Formats: sequence, C-alpha cells, structure tokens
Amino acid sequence: VEKEENQKKMKQAMLELGKRYGIFYFYRGEDAYSKKFSRIIRMFVKNNQLEMRAVSLDGIIDKEFKNNVTDKGQIEKLGVRDIKVPAVMLFDVKTSQLIPVSTGMVGINELEERIYLLTSVKEVENEDY
Repeated sequence: VEKEENQKKMKQAMLELGKRYGIFYFYRGEDAYSKKFSRIIRMFVKNNQLEMRAVSLDGIIDKEFKNNVTDKGQIEKLGVRDIKVPAVMLFDVKTSQLIPVSTGMVGINELEERIYLLTSVKEVENEDY
C-alpha cells in the first residue's frame, strides 16, 4: 500500500513538474548510448508532458526531437563543458539553476525517482545541529 501511495505522489509531482522545470538533454548523435537513451527520454518527456531542449554536442541532430539544437556555446555558458553523455538536467525557471539528474543510461523509473527526490526536498531553514 505504501509503495502504491508513493507511486501516486510521484506521478502527481511529475504532472506538476512542468510548471517550474524544463529539461535539458545533452547527447551525441553518433554515440550508441545516446541513440538508445534518446528513445527513453522522448518517452519520459511525452508521458509527463514536459518541455525539453535537446542539445547535440557533436552536431549530429536526432530529428525525433522538436526542440533540438547543436552546441554553439550553450555548454560553456551553462557550465557543463566536460559532461558525459547522455545527460539529463533540470532547469529551474524560478531560480535559473541547472540541476544534474543523470549521466549515462538510466531507465524511466529511475529518472522519475531522481527527479522526484531532487524537486521534493524541502529547504532547511537555519537549523542548529
């Protein structure tokens, strides 16, 4: 029962996620891992109705992505120059902060769990230890 309740909370959180966060997906068009993971991230974004910007690091575009660009300095500007691909990051529109979610291959469930944990942590207010 607890697991079912947690799944419901996570699904609801994923539906609310798009109000504050966008997703950056960094990949290389010739990379075998990126090719496989691209299918996973497309399904994840579609299922959760999220906005995503896909950024090709090698200039080879995956035409399956709508918001697809090649790296023209975005990597440097975002401060993720030596990133391992495939990589997923959240962009918090409220704070303009980039939040790393994953690098390498992960499944949809793991993506959801990581994002849920990263976005549901409450800020600690000046607590003395």
